Amino acid sequence: MNVGTLARTWDLMQESVAILLADKEILVFPLLSVLMLVVVDGPILLPLRSHLREPPTPQEMYPMLFLLYSGSYFVIIFFNSALMACANIRLSGGDPTLGDGFRFAWENVERILLWSLIAATVGILLRMLEHSRVLRWVVGPVLEVGWSLATFFIIPVIIFEDLDVLDSFKRSVDLFKRRWGEEVTSNFSFSVLLGLLAIPGMLGVMSRSSSVVGVVAASLYLALLYVVSTALQGIFVVALYRSATDGGEGFNPRLIRGAFSTRPDLDSGR
Repeated sequence: MNVGTLARTWDLMQESVAILLADKEILVFPLLSVLMLVVVDGPILLPLRSHLREPPTPQEMYPMLFLLYSGSYFVIIFFNSALMACANIRLSGGDPTLGDGFRFAWENVERILLWSLIAATVGILLRMLEHSRVLRWVVGPVLEVGWSLATFFIIPVIIFEDLDVLDSFKRSVDLFKRRWGEEVTSNFSFSVLLGLLAIPGMLGVMSRSSSVVGVVAASLYLALLYVVSTALQGIFVVALYRSATDGGEGFNPRLIRGAFSTRPDLDSGR
């Protein structure tokens, strides 16, 4: 990744930060997501402790993984939906409240639940591929990337458009392909910058010389970074969705266009 790419990514993050600063209360959503994941996943993960010495059989493992994935996806998608609803209100010129976010998420709770079950099923199928050495290193990663791209807009489509779940998936695919082609380029990457920001915290947690206070401080730093990064990414996805549907992204259009690009060999004939 070159300097120009990092600079553009940094500009995009600054635009997202500006919106987050206008509505700092939306940080409550990713924070509640983390807390609820502990509540939901805890009872599922505890039985796995009995298998620490003896690995579970596939018949035992996959049902537990399905419950774990389903619960986790539901929690994450529900609170991300609330966050994105607030971001959309702010980008539309409004002044959102936490209640607005929860209302949007709750009004779509059935579709969120159904999509969580579908996503969990796909997740289990992808994990099954890991039992094949060839598929694990070749097909698996390709399918995971393809799935992440196909579902890039799934949450805003679910909460902002009156479509069933399968049509929401088709709409997400269509929006991505129609606006930016089939692949995300390295021109935009929150993950790189956030990964760099996470390095001090990871070093603090893993260092043998760290004191208890140091480990706690590093853990809190990583937790805060996760909460903030989740909010920023949610804001950015909504901005891209708005740009793809009505042109009102709320960001600098030049930066939005630079975030994704299509493959010239595919688009030149369109």
